[in-house]
Amino acid sequence: MKTLKIKDNQQKKEDQDLSFRIFDLTSENLNAYTVPHKKDHFCLFVIEEGTMQVSIEDKIHKLKAGKIAVIFPEQVSLVSSISVDLKGKIILFEEILFCSDILKNELSTYNVHLSTQLNCIILSAIDFQHSIGMINSIQ
Repeated sequence: MKTLKIKDNQQKKEDQDLSFRIFDLTSENLNAYTVPHKKDHFCLFVIEEGTMQVSIEDKIHKLKAGKIAVIFPEQVSLVSSISVDLKGKIILFEEILFCSDILKNELSTYNVHLSTQLNCIILSAIDFQHSIGMINSIQ
């Protein structure tokens, strides 16, 4: 099974020096995600309009506006059923930005199944719009 690497996903020159990437959620940018794969990084799909499905491990999540999917490193995933009006963001970032070592080690007793609990998140409309504003500022 193929493992997608964040260092191989560079769309602009400054990406080579950054530990994260933000792209528009387009069919072209989703192409590599349409077959089962793993990643060496975290991946978020932020849905502003339209719908798509994301399969993460053995669960299928139907995403629509206001939902966010979080895929952890080494989780098997793929996207499908992408609507033509899909709009949103793809955010990729390395483990170092998520303090994953702290979660794995010091807080391990508190984070039972954390990755599966975060695979699909629904925010309130206000929180979602605030998040989109912050993502656009960072991008």
